Amino acid sequence: MKALRENRIYFTLLFFALVAAISLWSWRGINNPSKAEASVPRSSTRLFEPPIPLNALSLTDHNGREFNAVRFMGNWTFIFFGYTNCPDVCPVALVDLNAVYSGLEKGYELGNTKVVFVSVDPQRDSLGHLAEYVTYFNKNFLGITGTPGQIEEFAGKFGAAYKKVYNEGKGEDYLVDHTASIMLVDHLGRLIAVFPPPHDANFIKAEFIKLRDKYGDGYGCLVN
Repeated sequence: MKALRENRIYFTLLFFALVAAISLWSWRGINNPSKAEASVPRSSTRLFEPPIPLNALSLTDHNGREFNAVRFMGNWTFIFFGYTNCPDVCPVALVDLNAVYSGLEKGYELGNTKVVFVSVDPQRDSLGHLAEYVTYFNKNFLGITGTPGQIEEFAGKFGAAYKKVYNEGKGEDYLVDHTASIMLVDHLGRLIAVFPPPHDANFIKAEFIKLRDKYGDGYGCLVN
């Protein structure tokens, strides 16, 4: 019995020693960001200086109106390429964009800021379905799409890539691999910045405000 009690005491002490060691390791990680966050990718921005002009493009928005380069003029526009059947990347990006948009609405003059979701899956994304999808995340978001040729041309101006990946055979059983970056077009219709994933809404909002302050808010050239 004495030996049994000693073994129980030994294992009890060992258990608490392990708990203490784990707690100390966690505390050091939390209080030593240089080590704890070394493997965590940070938000970043790719700036284009000078910005890249966008022209000669034509798609259709979810209201049935033509979406061309003129629609960029006077607005600051966030662009994301994706599709409504996307299982993860697109919903997360649209939630992040809603956080950016809502943050501006509360703490900054939102004004002429737009969010546009470009569907690269015209085979399945009708205008009606696209409208229902994007407005679920925010009633002010706009969905646009077009023919395969129009989408390819439009995506090419942003350097956005996408490709169907079939599960079995063909038909409609496929996913679409696509660029996961958020693009920013300025009030003069120029590609000015790209925000690669992972996205942080607060970071994007702060960078956006800096760019508006640097290049102008665009109110002097509103077209639509």
